[in-house]
Amino acid sequence: MATRKESIIKTLIAFLGCIIVILMHQVSYEWYMSHYSPRSRGVSLGFVMLYMRYIIIPIVFLSTFIKLKYSLLMVSVVILYMFNSWYGTNPLRVLLMFSSCSIGYSTVIICGFIKDKFIVKNDAAVSNKS
Repeated sequence: MATRKESIIKTLIAFLGCIIVILMHQVSYEWYMSHYSPRSRGVSLGFVMLYMRYIIIPIVFLSTFIKLKYSLLMVSVVILYMFNSWYGTNPLRVLLMFSSCSIGYSTVIICGFIKDKFIVKNDAAVSNKS
């Protein structure tokens, strides 16, 4: 069972991952809008916002609290579905969504490893000294 300190750290890591996804998506969106004039081919930019808000951000948030192999499976399914569904009609938008998701998820995984390596080891060392 996770300690209170570990739960708080996991929650902060989850929020950090979500903030990075949102920031990366906003930067990508601004870059896309400044360089291209979007034309709808039956699908507007609305699918990007819906997919980011209701699928990618919750997956990145939840990946902090579940085992790595399950979170990797969830992110892989989300990315494969995204590429399979929209890459043919909106390749640049999908690549920008992929980069946002990947950077946020990578942040969560790296921070999780740092937490496990330093914080959990330090807590174990302190409790062994007592």
